[in-house]
Amino acid sequence: MGDTNNNENDNDNNKNDNNKNNHNYNHSLERPMNKTESFKDEAEAFAQIEAKNWHAVTLDIPAESNDFHWHDFDAVVYITKGELVLTVEGMDGPVSCGRGTKINATAGVVHREESKGYSAIIGFAQAPETLTQPINKAPPAAMGQ
Repeated sequence: MGDTNNNENDNDNNKNDNNKNNHNYNHSLERPMNKTESFKDEAEAFAQIEAKNWHAVTLDIPAESNDFHWHDFDAVVYITKGELVLTVEGMDGPVSCGRGTKINATAGVVHREESKGYSAIIGFAQAPETLTQPINKAPPAAMGQ
C-alpha cells in the first residue's frame, strides 16, 4: 500500500510539474473536466476536500463572463450559492451548475465560465499560494475561437 501511494504521489507531482513547465492543456477530452455530481452541504464539501488532503478555500465570485482558458492545477468546486454556467470546449453546450453542484475540474481542460455571481468552496490539489499566475491560461490562438 505504501508503494502504491508513493507512485500515485510521484505521478501527481510529475503531472503538476509537466503542467507548470510545459503549459499542457487538454482539448481532446482525454481527461474530461467537469464531471458534475451533487453534495449535501458545506460540511460534506469540507470533509471531501480534507479526505483528499487538498486545500479548501471559500470564495465569493463576482459576476463574470470570461474567454476560453485553462488551468494548470486540479480542483474541485462546490457551488454553495448562485449559479455558474460552464462551457467545456468540445462538449455539447453549456452546463448550468447551481447550489449543491460539485464540479471535478481537471487541469488542462479548455473551458469558460459565466455567472451573475456565485459562492463556492474550492478544493485545490496544491496550496493556493503556489498557483502560477495568471490563473486563467490563454489557449493557443486556434482554440476557443
